[in-house]
Amino acid sequence: MYTDISWAPTGEKSQEASLHFIGSPGVNRVAWHSTKQDLTAQSTCEAERIAATSGTARGLPLTYLLEECRQGRVLLSLGADYLPSIRQVHLGIRNPLRTRHLSIRAYRLSEMVKAGELELYHVATTDTPADHLTKALTGNSASEALTRLGMRQ
Repeated sequence: MYTDISWAPTGEKSQEASLHFIGSPGVNRVAWHSTKQDLTAQSTCEAERIAATSGTARGLPLTYLLEECRQGRVLLSLGADYLPSIRQVHLGIRNPLRTRHLSIRAYRLSEMVKAGELELYHVATTDTPADHLTKALTGNSASEALTRLGMRQ
């Protein structure tokens, strides 16, 4: 799974996207989602944590289905491109009281990482397929995005 955001591109709410694959990226794409975030994020880090939380929530039912089919454990893997938000999840950093709602949402991610249920890792912005679902692309960028998403014209 990959998540990405475009932080408040119109000066309001951020655009978030999540892509879900079974196996390698670009192969067996099973779900995608791109929407404006429900919450107004005051920073890129907040927006990335919101996207990671909602993307993981969308990926869990797929994980449960795969576990039932395989009769075994399936590791949920999340690639994101913003290192500060990844560090906060790994370290379980809590936000100040004014952003407590974000800490509560992201705490579940920290629990899942510590329990070995979720692998959270950094992906360069140029390498994440979810990046293409948060902004308009033209020319070579658009055709490269289609290839990375496993789509053909």
